[in-house]
Amino acid sequence: MKFREVLKKNGGVKEFFVPVIFGSWLLYQFISSFSLKQSNFDSLGSNGYARIISGCGLVLIAVYLIDRCITLFRAWRDVEQEPAGPVTEAGDVRRESVEKGDFRQRFVASVRTHYEVSMLVMCVLYVFLIGQIGFVIPSAVYLFTAMMAYSSKENRNLIVIGILTVLFSVGIYFIFRYGFKIMLP
Repeated sequence: MKFREVLKKNGGVKEFFVPVIFGSWLLYQFISSFSLKQSNFDSLGSNGYARIISGCGLVLIAVYLIDRCITLFRAWRDVEQEPAGPVTEAGDVRRESVEKGDFRQRFVASVRTHYEVSMLVMCVLYVFLIGQIGFVIPSAVYLFTAMMAYSSKENRNLIVIGILTVLFSVGIYFIFRYGFKIMLP
C-alpha cells in the first residue's frame, strides 16, 4: 500500500498542516517575546509569561508531530500489500448514514465533517463574545459546544462534560486573575 493511502486513512495532511501553522505562530510569539519590556511589578514579567506559554506550546506541538510520524510509519510498515481499492474518507460514511435523517443529524454530521471551518466559526464567535459579556460564560459555552459536537455519541457523558466545562472555564479565570495577576474580561 502506498504511503499516500496510509496518510489519507490516518487523517491526511491536515493532521500536520494545522499544527505546523500554529507552531509557526507560536515560534514567532516566542521570538518576539524577547523584544518585550521587562515589567517592574513582576519578576517574571510579560516577556517571561509569553516565553513560557509559547515554549510549552512549541514543545507540545513537537511531541504531537513526532507521535503522528511514528503512528504513520507504523501503519505504513504494518500494512500488508493488498490490492488497491477505493479509499473513502470517514466523512463519506457518516454523510451516507444521515442523508435520510432529520435536519439536526445532517447539521451535526456537516459540522463534524467540516470541523476546521466550524471550529474557526466557533473561535471567532467566542472571541467576539468575550469582549461583550466577559470570559467565564463564553468559555463555558464554547467548551460545552465543542465537546458535545466533536465527541462520539458513545463517549458523550453530559455530566462529565458539564463538570469539565465549569472546572476549566472558572479554573482558567482564577489562574489568570489570582495566579498571574492578569485581569480577564
